[in-house]
Amino acid sequence: ESEMMSRRKSGKVWRQIQHRLEAGGANNMKLAILEADRVLEQTLKLGHFSGATMNDILAAMTKDDLYTIEEVRKVHSFRDKIVSDQNFHLGKEQAEEAIETYKNAFIELGLIESAGGGDDEE
Repeated sequence: ESEMMSRRKSGKVWRQIQHRLEAGGANNMKLAILEADRVLEQTLKLGHFSGATMNDILAAMTKDDLYTIEEVRKVHSFRDKIVSDQNFHLGKEQAEEAIETYKNAFIELGLIESAGGGDDEE
């Protein structure tokens, strides 16, 4: 049951991330990436992956652990830049690609459903 609860919760968080991205603006896009990265880190730590930092965790993982690991490492580096450099410019396309990568990782990890996943147009 706790797994279902976490899936419901992660679905809710995922919709918030998508809304931020759709709202646009530099801050919303950066926050969307920070939130997505935080959810991924929490999920990996709840799994059997350990490391002092997210970089350590991702470095220890292979394609067998997460098929999209290469892409995830790349978008995590965006997250590091956002945190360390206030002037880091994140383009809309870049942000959308990053969130798409997190989405694919979330689907692979069973956090969100692949079908529709809240993508319905309003």
